[in-house]
Amino acid sequence: MHGPTKEGLNAPTKHLAELGTLIHPIEPIAHCGMPVHYVLPTFEKKVRYMLSTYKCAASAHAVRYMLSTFEKKARPVRVPTLADARDVGRWEIVPEPYGVVLIIAPWNYPFGLVMNPLIGAIAAGNVAVIKPSEISANTTALIADLIPKYLDARVVRVVLGAVPETTALLEQRFDMICYTGGTRVGRIVAAAAARHLTPALLELGGKCPVYVHKSAHLPAAARRILEGRLRNCGQMCTAADYVLVDREVAPKLVDEMKDKLAKHWADPQAHSQYCRLVSEAGVDQEDHGGKVVAGGKIDRGDRYMEPTIVLAPKPESRLMTEEIFGPILPVVPIDGGIDEAIERVNAKGTPLAAYAFMDDKQLAERWVERVSAGGMAINHVAAHVNNINVPFGGKGESGMGSNRGAYSFDAFSHHKTVLLADTGKGGLIANALSAVKNILHTRAA
Repeated sequence: MHGPTKEGLNAPTKHLAELGTLIHPIEPIAHCGMPVHYVLPTFEKKVRYMLSTYKCAASAHAVRYMLSTFEKKARPVRVPTLADARDVGRWEIVPEPYGVVLIIAPWNYPFGLVMNPLIGAIAAGNVAVIKPSEISANTTALIADLIPKYLDARVVRVVLGAVPETTALLEQRFDMICYTGGTRVGRIVAAAAARHLTPALLELGGKCPVYVHKSAHLPAAARRILEGRLRNCGQMCTAADYVLVDREVAPKLVDEMKDKLAKHWADPQAHSQYCRLVSEAGVDQEDHGGKVVAGGKIDRGDRYMEPTIVLAPKPESRLMTEEIFGPILPVVPIDGGIDEAIERVNAKGTPLAAYAFMDDKQLAERWVERVSAGGMAINHVAAHVNNINVPFGGKGESGMGSNRGAYSFDAFSHHKTVLLADTGKGGLIANALSAVKNILHTRAA
């Protein structure tokens, strides 16, 4: 494969600045609040992205953040030593780039999920091959057009195509692979990386649960859960995928949700900011066995699905066994309280995120301690990903490794331990003292 090579390493400041220049023309549009697809016709049109502007602004912010912090992160870190090792020399941890990084990005946030890992990879001194999604074809074309204009081809190269091209890329030996997407393809990527013993950063998905305890403030819980489900039309890996709610407050929670939908999501098909579904599979969620208590309208020709609440779907239905990636929210009343909720959540594997609503500190601590997840929010949904100073990543079936902000630098760096010892020219006295210390240590042992 002809593309970026290690000749392009070790100039991260220049390349980060170039990346900022690439993003800069899009950023003012985001700050004006105007949807990107209205101004840049190469962005998706029919399939609208409510948060496309946010993701462009977030990428620009990530560049500025990395420019202000990566030089400190790139410095060797001196570490303390044990008393019996102090005279040997000085220990340091030195970050070094992996080399050539393959970044495979998904279609749901086709700009941000290319740029954000690229920022970390470049800041750490790597070069990159980018494989954007063929599904979000317009945004991919925009990326393929912009990258060569602003970034050296020895540093970043874009590969277009679909499954055959991705398969061919995975047959190559890279120094690191970063993949964002579904668990099924994540396993394929992990297997390909394992063949070459290549480290892999995998940000996958899963069914992110919400538990609503009877002590929760239901109006706020309803609003935040819906916002966390309907953002980007539910096409988001940290979206609320299903709700477990104490049965005694389930009717009130559903009523609050219906009220919020009527007030804030009335006639969304006519609203320019309401997204469409990229994948047709997103609208094929009808055989669930539950009761549709809100929404349910589908227009397949427009790839539109009305925000929908399904009460008590069958446990074996696709709604409850697969990641939904659409504006459907299953609500399941339970009788066993937080213990049943924890048991149900942990039985499904480790989600990328888990959420709980309650006004009880001890119960919240129990949830945090006993539920295994990539990340978590109490009394909110998906807001934990908004802080650039914290890591973001999955665990188990929801991924491996973390990135975001400064942690992105670490994710794309190998941290090398270095001992800087003296030359051995310390003279007779120093050598004699060293010999005595060795004898004493030997006798003590």
